Amino acid sequence: MLYIIRQEKSHSVALFFCGPLTSELTLEVCVTFKMRIVRFVLVGTLCFFAQWGAMQILQLFMHIFIAGMIAFTLSAQLNFISSRAVTWTDRTGNPLLRNWIDFNIVVIICSGFNAGMICLLMYWNLPQWLALIIALPPTSAISFVMYNFYVFREDRSEQLTEPGVLRPGV
Repeated sequence: MLYIIRQEKSHSVALFFCGPLTSELTLEVCVTFKMRIVRFVLVGTLCFFAQWGAMQILQLFMHIFIAGMIAFTLSAQLNFISSRAVTWTDRTGNPLLRNWIDFNIVVIICSGFNAGMICLLMYWNLPQWLALIIALPPTSAISFVMYNFYVFREDRSEQLTEPGVLRPGV
């Protein structure tokens, strides 16, 4: 089954998963989307280890809370650079500064969601490690959707037929 979310430059973008395929174009979009998810996971993994490593070093010189904030901030900026260069490399129509601002807004929103979810799960007496594991998938899914459709969205200005009106099928 193929869930269609929106049209993007003469083809559809699948959000959830791909099943029976009806055309070569659909197959190409499905493969591209799956590869974007794989690259998203790889970038996230790289940034996790970068944050963990930075925290291990910084906590030798400062309070662990401050070390954690600095490590998180550094990791988020590495994530932005890597996401723009690897995961959404085909989405270069928007200005770098606009992408950077939007990216960091999403980071703040998702961090708040993640922290709230972890607190709630721990309030329900789940161990911290289990709360972290449970909170990761929904937080990652929300951030992927926000990055894909908001931060690194396609530049749609060239698709307008007249001010504010999209061509049919776009």
